[in-house]
Amino acid sequence: MATGDELSSVGPVGPLHGVPITVKDWIDVAGLPCSGGWIESRDRIPTRDATLVDVLISPAVMSVAPPHREMDWADYIFTVPVSLTGAPAAVVPVGKSEGLPVAVQVSAPPWADHIALQVAAALEAR
Repeated sequence: MATGDELSSVGPVGPLHGVPITVKDWIDVAGLPCSGGWIESRDRIPTRDATLVDVLISPAVMSVAPPHREMDWADYIFTVPVSLTGAPAAVVPVGKSEGLPVAVQVSAPPWADHIALQVAAALEAR
């Protein structure tokens, strides 16, 4: 996490920058330390993901696409990391904002394409 001085030199960052997320310490993720906040468990490293981590859902873009502007790489900041890993993923529409579509990306563990597609189909059918 960046310090205040680092942030002021970098400029604006996303609205959730610096907000702690507990998935990596509270919910088992294979290969990552998971103490659950207990000092006695500080060296605990799960060998498999918790069921909850089988699928991650994230925004497909940072904001609703403006109608007459080309989007650049920063607009895809949530989808690029998953694309680079080669993990199975699907982007599906989940609603509209100001008449324009809003989408999320569903990503699953390697070789679990069927899980990503099942969750994407369920979201799209809502």
